[in-house]
Amino acid sequence: MVQNNLSLEERIHLQKAAVAFASYVTGKYPQINEDKQLNYYISGSLSVMLLAQVDSMDLLDPSKLPDISIKKTRRLNKKLVSKLEDFTRQIGDFDYVETEAYRDAKDKTIPRYEMDPEGYVRERGKFLFKGGGGPSIEELPDLARDILEYRERAVKVMCDPMVTQGKDRVVRIKLKDKYYFIPDPTQIFAYKVLNLLEKFDNEPDKFKRDFPILKNAFLNMYAEEQLIRSAYEVIVKSDNALGRFGYPHSKNMRKLENNPQLTSNIKDFFRKIKQYDAGHGKILQTNS
Repeated sequence: MVQNNLSLEERIHLQKAAVAFASYVTGKYPQINEDKQLNYYISGSLSVMLLAQVDSMDLLDPSKLPDISIKKTRRLNKKLVSKLEDFTRQIGDFDYVETEAYRDAKDKTIPRYEMDPEGYVRERGKFLFKGGGGPSIEELPDLARDILEYRERAVKVMCDPMVTQGKDRVVRIKLKDKYYFIPDPTQIFAYKVLNLLEKFDNEPDKFKRDFPILKNAFLNMYAEEQLIRSAYEVIVKSDNALGRFGYPHSKNMRKLENNPQLTSNIKDFFRKIKQYDAGHGKILQTNS
């Protein structure tokens, strides 16, 4: 996720390409199964570009997943949408999160065809898989191809199934009379922060540039403590910390400790994550 120097025309074109790509992929690999359960939801930069093109979202009840139960509909803050538009860019792969229902369907379907090579290829082709496990580049509509980087050298759409930490928080959005399932915006924020942290050693300038933009964008719709709570859950779970936030055990958080390159605003946000008390659901007012 980077700021870019796209012209308005280029940005609009890529936004249309993102929708065309998402429409084709979800048409070939449905997000909803025959039992009306969620197979997977779109994540990564593609989900951000889709979110930036709607004015409302339906929040799903995370306790009911993979069953789809709408808790409420919420309108998006126009300032947030405007900020998210700045993150329009081409993508290198298709990021998604599988549900248990999708994994079970794979496990039950594909093994039945292990002794039938043609049947195996046919049935496997009905599911998304890591690596070159998406549709062929050639079969994509022309507009949809424009969202991809390096499409001239690729044969298949590269796919990257993501592993979530904690509960899946999913929303449903509607574009051109079609529904798409993507992460809740607070989860988008948390995983973007985690991604920046994981790449901090090799790309510190990217972190310093992108984190303030990301934070300021989401503060247009959410209270800072909501963002801290979401980031806390994802960072702690990803570091396999147990119970209360085990700061000494967090390899990602240690990268920021006493780092002279970071601004006071960045340090303050992560200090609050460090002080977050999951048990009481609040930031502890301690000196650190």
